[in-house]
Amino acid sequence: VNADEKLIIAFFDMHGSKLLGLISTCSKSLYMKLKESTFPLHLNIKQFGLLSTNIVNGVGHGIVTNSIVMAGFNEEECDIDTVARLASFWNKAYPKRCTVKQLALKMDISVNEISLRTLMSSLQKPHSESLMHVSFEGSGMQLLGMKLLGDIMMQGKMPQLLSLNVSRNNGLYLGVHKIMNAISSQQCPVLHTLNVSANGAGVAILEFLDRKFREETTFLKHLYASDNLLDLYDNDAVNILTQAKLSFNHYETLDLSHNTLMD
Repeated sequence: VNADEKLIIAFFDMHGSKLLGLISTCSKSLYMKLKESTFPLHLNIKQFGLLSTNIVNGVGHGIVTNSIVMAGFNEEECDIDTVARLASFWNKAYPKRCTVKQLALKMDISVNEISLRTLMSSLQKPHSESLMHVSFEGSGMQLLGMKLLGDIMMQGKMPQLLSLNVSRNNGLYLGVHKIMNAISSQQCPVLHTLNVSANGAGVAILEFLDRKFREETTFLKHLYASDNLLDLYDNDAVNILTQAKLSFNHYETLDLSHNTLMD
């Protein structure tokens, strides 16, 4: 308690969320000392769910006031209960509490359409304006989830978004097309990395190579679109190739592997 504040914060950061409950319930003086401090919290998704519940219930909320949260640092999937906790956090606790910079979320098969809609609806709260890195890789979002996320982006709710990973979600043509439209709307002006791999998007991938799109989205530097059933011999692809003017300008990384390309 009598140590330098920076030392306490360093110790707290080293041990992560394990100390959250202890500091807020066992040491009132330490809790009061750190109440207004700002420091990063690196949490896996279950820890973030627990933190969300505590904040919503008014337990230990002061200790994370103004702190920066990076949530989702493991490959562990979360169930419908954790998704509900996160949605509750966005709906009830924000923006009076911490700032969330990163959200990496993998949902298991227990997450149904209702809970997915609830989560996506909660992401429209002001907190999403601070999100810089978002990953829903392999979360079973499918077409519905991709379209809901695209709506959020088109509404200008994620202006600080730097990277987005929605790979392995079976979003199909319409899902990836919606993400493309959201990016071209200029509502994510600093997005430099996009991963839409393994979504079965087909010719939607060619829309990211359209010259007009590239002229409007010079900020997008890295595109990962492998394994999307893009077949350049397909009639739809041929029509696009004969009508559109394609451009590779401004891309520093372009991954079209595991698609049927031509000579």
